[in-house]
Amino acid sequence: MLSSFTLLLPSLLAVLLTCHGKPLPVENMKYQIHQTSKIIKSLIEEYPISQRLSFELSDVVPGTKPIQGLGSAIDSLMAFRRIVDSLWGPKSQLSVDLSTLRGHLEREMTSLQCPARTPSSFQDLDLFLKDNRTYSLTLCPAVLQRLKNYMNNLLLSLDTVKTC
Repeated sequence: MLSSFTLLLPSLLAVLLTCHGKPLPVENMKYQIHQTSKIIKSLIEEYPISQRLSFELSDVVPGTKPIQGLGSAIDSLMAFRRIVDSLWGPKSQLSVDLSTLRGHLEREMTSLQCPARTPSSFQDLDLFLKDNRTYSLTLCPAVLQRLKNYMNNLLLSLDTVKTC
């Protein structure tokens, strides 16, 4: 009787530790990515005419390079948030969701005890946005499409991107 209880105890502890009601950080991030993707999809649908137009986005708009770790993901989300703030305003739901997702990634970096990061410079991005502000009808769908692709890539690589 005692030996069967000792065999059962580790399994019981594992179940109790995972059932404490708090979702795992990765699950929080996946949920946030799904929510953000829904908003992006609805915004893309608001630009049906512009979808047939093409706008060549500069490389200063993130999303063309592979995600190399939590730090690069945070930098990309910060850049996307600057773009969203410029085009839709800082109080837009998309801006709030990008900020929330960035917060999840920053907490993950803290839990992994990553070294402090130096803030990225967004001068080139700000200049690009300033120069192309008048083309928002074609800029917005192009940015949304790139952000949608980036969110898909982030979702796919979330389980493997555990490096600083």
